[in-house]
Amino acid sequence: MTSFAELVQLAKTRTTPLNMGSPGQATLGALVVEQLLRKPGLLPTLNHVPYRGGGPVMTDLLGNHVPLACITLSAAIEHINAGTLVPLALISTERVAALKELPTIVELGHPDIGGAIWSWLAGPKQLPAAMVARLNQEVRRSLQTADLKQRFERDLFLSMDADPATLSAFIEDELKRWTTFFQQSGFKPQ
Repeated sequence: MTSFAELVQLAKTRTTPLNMGSPGQATLGALVVEQLLRKPGLLPTLNHVPYRGGGPVMTDLLGNHVPLACITLSAAIEHINAGTLVPLALISTERVAALKELPTIVELGHPDIGGAIWSWLAGPKQLPAAMVARLNQEVRRSLQTADLKQRFERDLFLSMDADPATLSAFIEDELKRWTTFFQQSGFKPQ
């Protein structure tokens, strides 16, 4: 299997479950597998196998004990480069420079599947607006430096150039999206 389309075809022709591992119930990988499971007709024979961490799922994936896994790119990239793992799609809205030919799940027609692990600078609610603006300006400026761009590319990170209002709206949208997913799916981390 060398593409997401081949995975979909395989899942539709199988009569036995197709196991897909994740690093565990409370991980983004588990949520993505649950999204794949809940998309009608996409991967009808998919079976979620939650592990107890990224190490165990990677060991079983490399040892052919589980045929698929939803894992972080940073954990998989060395194995992809060595040819011991084949990536099928990025669970991201953007491609990464390290794998320019690898499509995102969004590009493959599934904008409702995926997610990301986000980090941002935050402070107490009463932080003065002028300080928030200055910190935001400095962080955004630093994200544009050649050194930091190079480090982000090397470490497979994506950045978002956003002012405080845009970031707040993004966080609010993410909370709504995931809250709706949990309510509709009944998924409960264990």
